[in-house]
Amino acid sequence: MSERALVALHIEQAATAEVEATVRDVVAVMQRHGAIQVRTARSEAERKMLWAGRKGAFGAMGRVAPDLYVADVVVPRNRLREVVARTTEIARERRLKLATVFHAGDGNLHPNICYDRRDPEEVARVVAAGHEIMELCLSVGGSLTGEHGVGLEKMGMMERLFGEADHADYAAVGEPGESCRSDRRLRMGALPRRRGLQSG
Repeated sequence: MSERALVALHIEQAATAEVEATVRDVVAVMQRHGAIQVRTARSEAERKMLWAGRKGAFGAMGRVAPDLYVADVVVPRNRLREVVARTTEIARERRLKLATVFHAGDGNLHPNICYDRRDPEEVARVVAAGHEIMELCLSVGGSLTGEHGVGLEKMGMMERLFGEADHADYAAVGEPGESCRSDRRLRMGALPRRRGLQSG
């Protein structure tokens, strides 16, 4: 499995001189760590061109395989390096194609798995890998979602993240526009079946 990385950095400062100084520092760090190529935008058009690589990441994954398991988890930033390394190992151990995209600044991680839903055995490996990745993120103090919310495959994991005290708080809040009810709970465990990926 080929492993290559692209790092896109967006640097903002109050003054142009500060931006240029920060860029010089960042470039020096990247070159020290073996960057093959470093490109910096000198115009708005160049900036948009560089960001097109990040924006086109998910489309590019569609050329690798017909289906994509889109993971969305978040971990403490100081654990990001080890989690990225371990997710790569998980995919390798299960013979899966991994394409990781993440927001390093806030610890939001997308270890996406390219697969073919027509292969039931591969689907089973994808589901198992996704579960292991979520367990990993929780074990280092992370959460099940960083920005996209809790989908079907995560519902069964909610009790690993939330306890009875959380249920009580949730019940006390109530839905907007309705009175609080004591019987409201986070819905966990029972998952509807769906085509392709599904939790066992």
